[in-house]
Amino acid sequence: MNKRSKSFLLSILTLSFIFYSCSNLANDLQKRKNQNLFNITIQETSNGTVTAAKSSGIKAGEEVILSVTATSGYELKTISVTNTQNKDVAVAAMEQGISYKFTMPASDVTVGAAFDKTVPVEITKPEDVTEPEDLNEVNGNTLYRIEHYKQNLDDTSTYTLCEIQKKVGDAGSDTAAVPQTFPGYEVVNFTQKKIASDGSTIVEIYYNRKTITYTIVPTGGYWEGSEQVYELTGLYYDPVLYQRYKMNGYTLYIDASIPDKFGIENMTFSAHWYPNADTEYTVNIYLESTSGNNNFTLQQTVIRKGTTDTNTNYSDNIYGFDLQPVEQQNINGDGSTVLNAYYKRRSYTVSFITNGGTEIPDQHVLYEACLPQIIATTKDGYTFYHWYYENTFNTVFDPNRVITEDITLYALWMFDSFNYQFHETIERYSVGTSDEYVLFGDYPQNRIADGVTVDESITLLMGNMVIYGGDDGNLYAKVNGGYYKVEPIKWEIVSRDENNIAVLISEKIIIRKQYHIDSNGICYKNSSIRSFLNDEFLSQAFTEPAQELIRIKQIDSTIITGYQEDGVWYQMDESLNDYSADKVFLLSFSDVFSYYKDFGQESSPNIPIRKITTAYSMGGSPERVFWWWLRTVRFLDNKNTPLYIDNRGDVYWGGEYHQASSGVGGIVPAITVRLPEED
Repeated sequence: MNKRSKSFLLSILTLSFIFYSCSNLANDLQKRKNQNLFNITIQETSNGTVTAAKSSGIKAGEEVILSVTATSGYELKTISVTNTQNKDVAVAAMEQGISYKFTMPASDVTVGAAFDKTVPVEITKPEDVTEPEDLNEVNGNTLYRIEHYKQNLDDTSTYTLCEIQKKVGDAGSDTAAVPQTFPGYEVVNFTQKKIASDGSTIVEIYYNRKTITYTIVPTGGYWEGSEQVYELTGLYYDPVLYQRYKMNGYTLYIDASIPDKFGIENMTFSAHWYPNADTEYTVNIYLESTSGNNNFTLQQTVIRKGTTDTNTNYSDNIYGFDLQPVEQQNINGDGSTVLNAYYKRRSYTVSFITNGGTEIPDQHVLYEACLPQIIATTKDGYTFYHWYYENTFNTVFDPNRVITEDITLYALWMFDSFNYQFHETIERYSVGTSDEYVLFGDYPQNRIADGVTVDESITLLMGNMVIYGGDDGNLYAKVNGGYYKVEPIKWEIVSRDENNIAVLISEKIIIRKQYHIDSNGICYKNSSIRSFLNDEFLSQAFTEPAQELIRIKQIDSTIITGYQEDGVWYQMDESLNDYSADKVFLLSFSDVFSYYKDFGQESSPNIPIRKITTAYSMGGSPERVFWWWLRTVRFLDNKNTPLYIDNRGDVYWGGEYHQASSGVGGIVPAITVRLPEED
């Protein structure tokens, strides 16, 4: 027989066997069906096994017992029985987790089971759980206990005993434990037990905390995290954390009914947002240029605050400008709002008081702009001198000074001709044979003579002092409503060397002032009296040619720190000396002894050093002998006190009235010049 014939024969035999087997199987099924006998298929499971007392040839309606064995560390979770139509067959527990039973249907069935890992349970039995009284055993019934345990929140693997019950039943029968209802908890499957005759049976029932879901409706807000979260879950009584919701420019207020811990049931809450009152927005401030014509330039950017989703209310005032109508904007919660504010410069008026000159109309100048060229004004017999900011002619108008308010300018005129001749040269003047004087410079001194009339339209300036012309051809200064005649200053020659370089001091007290504005740590160099002498007085008393004749002298600012009785009157601390280069100065303590040789001698009165005031220096009070300042300062009682010559002609210090800032002492100026040769 060849190979091909053998293969054909083998195929015939195989088909014959399959046909025979199928015929027998069909016949067997039909036979069992006719006899109402059925089989059980048990699915293979992990972590445990299920077995049936009988797995084939089972009649419909017959009770089937299933035994469950869990692997160590595991327990039965579910067990099910389904028929051939995949419908569940009722299963009853005989002993929870150990044995079950069902009634066989008129079909084959499949048994399935699932096992879970056993969770170790830590039991807490608090002392405050009430132990119920024992029940009397009735009709032979046996006592048993039922203990109820609630899941802890801080460690969910542990439980705490919360209630104890006692019941009775027949020994050997199943307990009849019934779960309690605890809000926020759900019962864990438990197994009834056989009642032991010795009363030791305990049924433990555990209750897990429910998982509660709070649904949040953000109402326009959003979750700060990378993913949007609209549900918050937690175990019963867990803290509720919802603060991570936000909305630009708003503050979150969740409905007042939401608890701070999870309750006993699921709930839904809608977020309520309140607009913030401090949401920032940007304001660009544009100021008009000094040229006007609505030429605006961005000056600065400021941040302001307002309530979200309301209109801005910007209205800031800036001095010298008028805010133009602002197009207010909605305040966006994200701070993106920008608004532009435009300010036009105010116009200020410059008025002119010409004091007898031709009239000049008012001019209008924008804030911080300079006054354009002023129209010329004229006055017959006078020469225009300057415009001043005050009618007292103190401050000369500065054309480069910006205008920031309405102002009035006052014209000062110089009379074209007057009779008075200023003493611009040093003129020797002698009294008798021993006293030598010079006339040099000019200053107001004596009161106006009776019958002289002053014309205040005839004016000129001596430094910053306004001088008026009198009908007698002389010049007058005005103080406290009175007029004082400008006269040559009479100087006493107190020192002269071989080159005719002489030190001069004024014969009289020409004006009275404070030594300094306060008494703290002053010396002559930084005193206000020195500043007055070399600035205001110098320009008032001497014309520019006359000032050229005054020599600059190195002046010490000596401070006296001690006093001795043994022939040396005063002790100087030369290390405290400070020097200045001045044209006008006060005498020092040493100068007094140097220039007045007999000063301080008991046999010689100090009459030569006593000084009287001028009428001008007293401001209208009568002329009299008065005390006058020296430049020397003594350190006394923790403060510097200037020395002075009192009205008896003695050197003196101390006394509240004669302090640097409180005493208005006389000023006897001194200068150094070269005397002209004698004729």
